Amino acid sequence: MPTLTLIDGVKNVKVDSDQQIPSEWASGYVLTPLAALNVAAPISTLTWERVAPGVYEYRLVLKDGRKWIQTVTFDGLAEPLQTFNISDGWRSAEFSLSRPVRECLIANSISLGFQKFKVTYV
Repeated sequence: MPTLTLIDGVKNVKVDSDQQIPSEWASGYVLTPLAALNVAAPISTLTWERVAPGVYEYRLVLKDGRKWIQTVTFDGLAEPLQTFNISDGWRSAEFSLSRPVRECLIANSISLGFQKFKVTYV
């Protein structure tokens, strides 16, 4: 399984995928919206992981301890089914910025076979 690791002094990124990840991907396809989210809501870790065939868990943990956890299920329809388990308070300006990150991860799971994406901010 191809693995991509990026370390830049601000964050550590590791991606496990079914396919080789193109070099242009590393220039910002997911990292640009992730940087915007981190400015609004400083991130501790963000994990996107396949937990069963067609089922992924998206887990965002902020430096202040708040969590956003959801399950994304690819059920054969064009748009995957999403469930949410969020009990911490979030501002619109924060959670609206997580959507482009999640959409990129969904798209990359379809196109590149992402199995796991994890970023840890230092």
